Amino acid sequence: MNSAEDGQPFDGFGSGWSALPDATTDAAPAAAALGNRLYVFAKGIDDKQIYVSSALSRQAPGGWAAIPGAATDVAPAAATLGDRVYVFVKGLDNRIYTNSALEGQPFDGWGNGWTAIPDATTDTAPAAASLGNRIYVFAKGIDDKCIYVNSAADGEPLGSWRAVEGNATTDATPVAAALGNRIYVFAKGINDKRIYVNSAADGQPFEGWAQVQ
Repeated sequence: MNSAEDGQPFDGFGSGWSALPDATTDAAPAAAALGNRLYVFAKGIDDKQIYVSSALSRQAPGGWAAIPGAATDVAPAAATLGDRVYVFVKGLDNRIYTNSALEGQPFDGWGNGWTAIPDATTDTAPAAASLGNRIYVFAKGIDDKCIYVNSAADGEPLGSWRAVEGNATTDATPVAAALGNRIYVFAKGINDKRIYVNSAADGQPFEGWAQVQ
């Protein structure tokens, strides 16, 4: 990991890059912040379980705990909303699962553990971000390669999926982030391998894809 003050070079509190102890992975990690705590999620290489480490602000994460009940062969995704941190994974059955926790507490998915988000399968990692009072999850369709979105207000279950407006397709994991009053999703084009972006106001349709220059 490495870190920086807002707008400043990355320096890792003056020490540059630091290895997080006691963990190895063969997929990308995920990270999210809730309150005064930073969370890092990673996939175990052999057991394919999802592990979490967390730390208070300006401290390095240490000590990994497995989030039992799910396994994945790709990267996890993470986001925060309200008083909970959420982690999303593609199961080995290609369904998309989610779990959540209060700050500093074990993951319990409101007492349900891992919950499958209905009516979706994917063969790549999902993406997640929150905006206002709503959490968004994005996933690539297996056959049509379209990018789909699902969202829910805080405290409500994720429900119906829809294709992100604009008819884009990808063969890789999408990426999502929020800024100001908009949610953004980025995707790699299949043939030209260029990066495209689409965005929407909170709770509104996406407005169309544009190439990132």
